[in-house]
Amino acid sequence: MKKIFESDKYTLRMTEGTDTKSVPVYTSLLTDGGFNNITLPDDVFKEYDGLGMGTHTVRTYFASFEFENSASAEIKLPSGVKNIEIKPENAVKADFSDDIVRFCVSESVNFVINPDGDIFGGLRVFCNKRKPIPTGFEHEIIFRRGLHTADNCDYIRTDEHGTPVIDAVPDNTLIYIADGAVVNAAIVLRGVHNVHICGAGTLSLIDRCHGADRDFDYPDGQMWGAFRYWAVPNVYVRSGSSHITVEDIVLNCEFRGVVLRNCDHISLRNLKMFTSTENADGINCYNTSDLLVDGCWIESADDCFCMYNSCDSIPTLFDDGYEDVKPVCRAVEVKNCVMSSNARPIVLGGHATGSTDPRCVIEDIHIHDCRVIETPYRAFCDNPTEYSMYWSGFMRLLSQSEQIVRNICFENMVIEVTRGSNSKPVHIEVRGSQNASYTENAGYRIENIMFKNIEIKGSTERLIPSVIRCRAAADENDKCGISGVTFDNFTVDGRRIDRSMVVTEGNCEDIRIE
Repeated sequence: MKKIFESDKYTLRMTEGTDTKSVPVYTSLLTDGGFNNITLPDDVFKEYDGLGMGTHTVRTYFASFEFENSASAEIKLPSGVKNIEIKPENAVKADFSDDIVRFCVSESVNFVINPDGDIFGGLRVFCNKRKPIPTGFEHEIIFRRGLHTADNCDYIRTDEHGTPVIDAVPDNTLIYIADGAVVNAAIVLRGVHNVHICGAGTLSLIDRCHGADRDFDYPDGQMWGAFRYWAVPNVYVRSGSSHITVEDIVLNCEFRGVVLRNCDHISLRNLKMFTSTENADGINCYNTSDLLVDGCWIESADDCFCMYNSCDSIPTLFDDGYEDVKPVCRAVEVKNCVMSSNARPIVLGGHATGSTDPRCVIEDIHIHDCRVIETPYRAFCDNPTEYSMYWSGFMRLLSQSEQIVRNICFENMVIEVTRGSNSKPVHIEVRGSQNASYTENAGYRIENIMFKNIEIKGSTERLIPSVIRCRAAADENDKCGISGVTFDNFTVDGRRIDRSMVVTEGNCEDIRIE
C-alpha cells in the first residue's frame, strides 16, 4: 500500500529570489460534519476495532514549505472557482484571478483557502520561515527530504501491533524532520528528558486510515473515521517525561495528534495537525503541568485541546506501569492557535480518579488569543436539542469524580460558527452520579472562571444558551458547586450576552455578566 498521498487538485509554486520550485500538495482527512457514533459495518470493524463506532470522513489538502527571508507563491485552483475565502482572514494578503491565488510571505504563517465555500476540500497552506537546526544535543535523529518508513530507516520499528514507531529515544535527543521529509511513524517518548522534535516536515500515519487502499477515492459516506484498538497518536509523551519541545512539523494522523500523560515542562509550538476518527482529539493530556501550546493549527474530529486527570475511554493510553502519578494539571498556557473542531474546541476536566486525598485538580490555565475558524459539529444533520445540551459547548468545563477545576481564564477569543452548527458557547457543569459520563462519579467544584473579550460570530442561529449547572446532589457532597464565573465583554453576533443567554441550575454562586 502507498505510504504517501499527493494530490493534483491544487498546484503550488514557490519563488524565493530567482529560484522557483513546485511544492507538493498532500491529502489529509477531516470528519464530514455529520453524525458521529455511527455503528461501523462489520468489514470495517474487523480491522478498525477500537470502538465499534465511527464518523464519515472526507478529503482535505495541505502544502507546507520553508523559506529563508521572504517568498512569493502561486496556487492554481480547480478551474471555474468563482470566490475564495481565506481564514484567518488577516493571515495573508492575497490576489485572486483566473483560478490563481498569489501571495507573499516574510514570516511564518498558516491559513486555509476555501474555494466557493468548501470548508473541507480547501487547501491548507503552512509557510515556515527557516530556522537553524538546534545544536548541543548528545543524540541526533535526522530525517532528510524523502519518505522514511520501517522498511528503509533503522530508527523506525514496527511494534507488536503493527504500528511503525520511533520509541528508542534517549535523554538529550534532537529529532529533526526536514522540509520535504515524510516520516511514516509515531514518536513515543517514555520517561525521557530534554528531547526536541522539530523541522518543517511531516509525521504521517494517514496510510493506516480507512480508504488508503483506494487513495481515499471513495464515494461520499463510504469512508470511515474509525481507529484500531492499539492505535497510537502521532506524538505520545508519557511516564514522567519532561522538558520536551515539539515544533513546526505537520501531524497527518491515524488517530490523535499529541497525547501527554504524566509529564511536565512541555512546549508545543506551530504544530499543524489533522485528525478524523471517532475520539480523535488534537491535543489530549492528563496530569500535565507547565505546558505551553503556542501558534498551533488544530483541525480535529473531536476536541482540539482537552485536559483531564485520568484517561478517557481509550485503555491503551492509560500510561500503565507508571507509579509516580500526581493528579494535577497546572500552569498551562494555550495561545495564538487556530482551531476547527467537529466536537468541542476546548474541554477542561471531566475525567478523574474519584480520590479525595489527593483530590484531582485542574488549575491555573490561561487560553487566549485563539481563533476557532470552523465549528462543523453535526452541522449537516438534525441534531436534537437534548444532545446539544449534554455534549456540546465551544468552551467546556466539567467536574466529575471528585475533581476540582479552578482559576481558568479564556481571553481574546474569536469563534466563527459554521452554518448549521448546533452547539452552545459555554458549558460549565459539576455532574452528579446519575448523569456522569463514561464510568465517572459525582464531581466536586468549579471555581474562579473568567471569560474576557470573547466574540462569537457567524451562523449563530442554531446556538442554544450557555449552561452553568451543578447536578451533584447535596447528599453526595454538600460542598459541591460552582462559584465565581465572570463574563466580561462576551458577545454573540455583536450583542453582549445577558442573563437570558445563560441558564443556571443547582448550587451556582457569584455568576456575573459584565
